[in-house]
Amino acid sequence: EIVVVKQLNLEALKNTGDDNNFEGGKRFNRIALPQIISKTCKFIPTSSVEKLLDFFITTGSVDSDPKISQACLEAADALVRSRGNDFSGKMLTILEGFIENAEDYKEESVHHAIVLVGTLSSFLDKGCQKKLVHTFEKMLTLLLRSKDKGASELVNKSICKCIPLLAHYFDEKAKHTFNDMFNILRKGKHEHELRGAAYACSGIIKGFGMRFFNERDVLGIVQRECFTGKKTDPLRNQAGLILYETLSYSMGKSFEPFVKTILENILNSISDAKEAVRSCANAANGQIVANLSNYAIKQVVPMFLEGLTVDHWRGKFASVEAIGNMAYCAPKQILGFLPDIVKALREVLNDTHERVHEAALKAISSIGSVIKCPEVAELLDIIIKALGNSNLYLNECLDMLLQTSFVHAIDAPSLSLLVPLVDIGLMMHDNSSKQKASQLVGNICSLTQDPEDLLPYMKILIPAIKNSLFDSIPEIRASAAKALGKLSKGLGLANSIELLDWLNNNLHRTDLAASERSGAAQGLSEIVSAHGDNFFSNQCKTIIGPTQSKEVHLRESYRTVMAYLPTSFGNFVNYLVVLLPIMIEGLGDVSDEVRKISLRNVKICISQYGKKASEMLCKPILVMMFDKDHRVRVSSSILMYQLVKEMENDVIKSQPKYINMSMKHQILSSMFILKFDPVEKVHLQASQIWKSLVDAPVHILRMIIRTLIEIVFKNIQSSHNELQVMGLACMRGLVEKFGERIVNESLDIFESYLEKATDLHQTTGITKVIQNMTAAASYRLLIQIKHRLINIAMPFLVYDNQEIRELSCRVFITIFKRMGDSQVTQNILGNCFLEKLNTLIHSKDKESQKQITNLIAGVKFITETAFELKIEDKIMNLCEVPSHKLTKPLTTTQAVILRAIAPKVAPLVFNKKYYNTFYMAMTAELTQEPKVPEIQSEERTQAILMCFAELMANVPTNEYVMTNEEIICFHDACIKRNTYGLYIDLIKYYCENTPSNYEKHAKFYAMNVL
Repeated sequence: EIVVVKQLNLEALKNTGDDNNFEGGKRFNRIALPQIISKTCKFIPTSSVEKLLDFFITTGSVDSDPKISQACLEAADALVRSRGNDFSGKMLTILEGFIENAEDYKEESVHHAIVLVGTLSSFLDKGCQKKLVHTFEKMLTLLLRSKDKGASELVNKSICKCIPLLAHYFDEKAKHTFNDMFNILRKGKHEHELRGAAYACSGIIKGFGMRFFNERDVLGIVQRECFTGKKTDPLRNQAGLILYETLSYSMGKSFEPFVKTILENILNSISDAKEAVRSCANAANGQIVANLSNYAIKQVVPMFLEGLTVDHWRGKFASVEAIGNMAYCAPKQILGFLPDIVKALREVLNDTHERVHEAALKAISSIGSVIKCPEVAELLDIIIKALGNSNLYLNECLDMLLQTSFVHAIDAPSLSLLVPLVDIGLMMHDNSSKQKASQLVGNICSLTQDPEDLLPYMKILIPAIKNSLFDSIPEIRASAAKALGKLSKGLGLANSIELLDWLNNNLHRTDLAASERSGAAQGLSEIVSAHGDNFFSNQCKTIIGPTQSKEVHLRESYRTVMAYLPTSFGNFVNYLVVLLPIMIEGLGDVSDEVRKISLRNVKICISQYGKKASEMLCKPILVMMFDKDHRVRVSSSILMYQLVKEMENDVIKSQPKYINMSMKHQILSSMFILKFDPVEKVHLQASQIWKSLVDAPVHILRMIIRTLIEIVFKNIQSSHNELQVMGLACMRGLVEKFGERIVNESLDIFESYLEKATDLHQTTGITKVIQNMTAAASYRLLIQIKHRLINIAMPFLVYDNQEIRELSCRVFITIFKRMGDSQVTQNILGNCFLEKLNTLIHSKDKESQKQITNLIAGVKFITETAFELKIEDKIMNLCEVPSHKLTKPLTTTQAVILRAIAPKVAPLVFNKKYYNTFYMAMTAELTQEPKVPEIQSEERTQAILMCFAELMANVPTNEYVMTNEEIICFHDACIKRNTYGLYIDLIKYYCENTPSNYEKHAKFYAMNVL
């Protein structure tokens, strides 16, 4: 730029201006030169300053192209401002030459010189300012003589700038000049004279200060002479209005205290019948408003707004015009009042008077004209139409706004027009308008750069959004909630506390409809999600608390909030580990609505994060698939199926992508086990899912068998009956359907579990499984595995726990029944019971004695439970009772086990020969000398005696006579053998345990004992 300006000389600029008939392209080439000079004044060589200034005044100002003329004036003005300190004296000499010799130059050049004197005046020292006094009268003469209105305004303002600086140099003369000029205002006949005089008066007042202004009572005289009376001269109205305008221009903020007193005159004049008066009033209004401070604007705007409510159309018209001027002339000052202004103008738009309606449209256009957002400015016409006729243009306008791609931020004037559109849309009856308006709110909040710009519109936006938030249409609620979230984000957290409180209060209400609860929950989720991780983390505690409440409506409300969090909060996956268990926990709630909402919550999480957080979602769902509540199991199976589908059926792939192999096996195992749920609804649901997922069940089951049995085993150990039933049914199903392909491997796993079993639950579970597998196995399979089953069950025959002992006995009962072979049964009894009992009897420790009792209890349980098997017969045969001979006497072991079946044999002992052999064997052992003396022992004798006593004590009452006779015989035999103790022990046990009434023979028994 320095090089260009140095190369630029006066001749080049003159040459570009010789031709007066330039085309558009050439004009832009010429206009570039003064524009370059305007931007680079400080680099212009000293030798060129005077020449350029002279050129711009004499040649540039009279150019035939007005744009070039204006550009030259601006270049000269920039030159004076930039170099005024250095060349003020020389510049003043040049400019005074034009003014003093005005007749030698064109009028435009003289006017431009006067304008530049005004610019230069602030750079002059006192000596130079005194010199201006000599040219002052000439300037006033030219001012009042001027015929060119456009140029005169520049001159007027320039003189007005000079006068305050010069007034104290010619005190008396200035006062006389003021009087002369004021008289012109009171009596002048031409507007240009009035305007020149007004600027002169205003400049003098500025120079002498407020005291001079008050002493002269300027406003009082203007009020009396220009605005008082029914019929005032229009020229006087114009004079007063022009003076108001110039006083504001000259005095600036100092004129503010008087604005309220003159505002009524201006408003009345704006609606005057004369065009000239209206024009002056609008100019005065614009100038005054442009100079007002924010405080003064606060005092003035309510007066304008109040004027919009008057009944007379002229009053409304005046206020609307004033507001329009104010919006155009002072956009920054009225930003805070735009909401109230536009709201008032919207009401005026519906006025029946055409001029009022047109003025309102014009005022809104004035607001629109200061919009800085290009995207909104382009749509200004349709926005104004929509505000004027919402029924016809609103939807079109909303569509255009929503389709617009915004690059620039939305400024306050744009907000003042867009927010009313949103308000209208949200209050419309049709759903389309509501939804579009809600979306537009969100866009507005996102695009507003300064949150404070939104605050004035809260009284409009919040009620409308709240209304839409409770709408019955879900789409409208969703749009309103998103708008609320974005609005909260735009306003900031500090300004959103009231919104949060309102939403929480609604969620605590018991009378809230389902749609209203949903809207409040969605709104809360959007706000909570709008302010980042820290705020979300803190609010999680507030949301989780009520989900555990005893009040159903609170659980329902805040679980509904959870339903919207996954979609509204981008980082929700980080909080999944905390919130997902709570969501799944709700599946077992007593309230049907809470269960439905909880199911929906988890479904949303699955759809959002099924691939991102697969394992995190799987773990709690797997746990809930075996919940005590069957409703939870149904819901969990549905959720797991949805999750599997979301993971693209990952569980049936050889190498899953989203989960590990262990998780895959757990999912498949859990699905298979649920097929055997005792609740039909769960069973049907799981069966359908299994079929849809698995094509080769045997292959899959072999792959997952270890995990499957582990889960089955856990269920069998559960304290809940339904889970136990499910686990056992699953094992039965495996055995029945897949047989030896699965069973042998299953038995290996259970045997390994048995080795590691540390508590009662585990042992009980294993015995239950073995018992069920025994019952479910086919005959062929049972033949193959019966020895393994017996080996697993046999140790539990002597177990202390009755349930475990009975379960192991049932394994034997099932085998006995299923095999249907007496010889096999007898062999098993001999191998498992007699041999075990014999081992225990020969072991003398206390634990063995306890185990003997348990084993005998097991034998009794088998004989009593499976009476149809006639186990007692097989034990008698095993002990060779029917063919008993003293050459092969009974052993202690046989006596002990025979005692276990004595209660079953006793009822038939005197009726059937087969069973009578039991009695005969006992009496022979007790009353005759043994043929094998070496086996005789006190222990054996006592065991046989107790077996005999058990038999006699259990003989039915109707056989009492026979029993008594046998007791007498036994007494006689004991006398012969000198074994009195045997008789005494028999009588003791018999009298304690027999159901028969032995009263008649009690004396006899007692005597024999004695």
